[in-house]
Amino acid sequence: MALATADLTANPEALRASARTCQVQLKAVELSVQLRTLEIEKLKCQITKLRRMQLGQSSEWFTRLIEESELQLEELETGEAAAIAKAEAENRPDPSKGGMP
Repeated sequence: MALATADLTANPEALRASARTCQVQLKAVELSVQLRTLEIEKLKCQITKLRRMQLGQSSEWFTRLIEESELQLEELETGEAAAIAKAEAENRPDPSKGGMP
């Protein structure tokens, strides 16, 4: 339930329940973003390490592994940008329904 589309009533218990639900959803999204960020940093470190190792080797294996890691990193970063854009769009108030007071 997005905050912009939530049916907020004057009932304090309903508002508290809605707030708790929003907090749980926010925490889940924050953990997801944190996990993605850690995966991205891990891949960047692996790529850097592999590039250093490749300098001393003439093996195509390192080159292939680096390319695969870079592709995976690009997919994660692209997915993260799309997720951020989607989250911003969901939380943006609908101008046709008027703003919140």
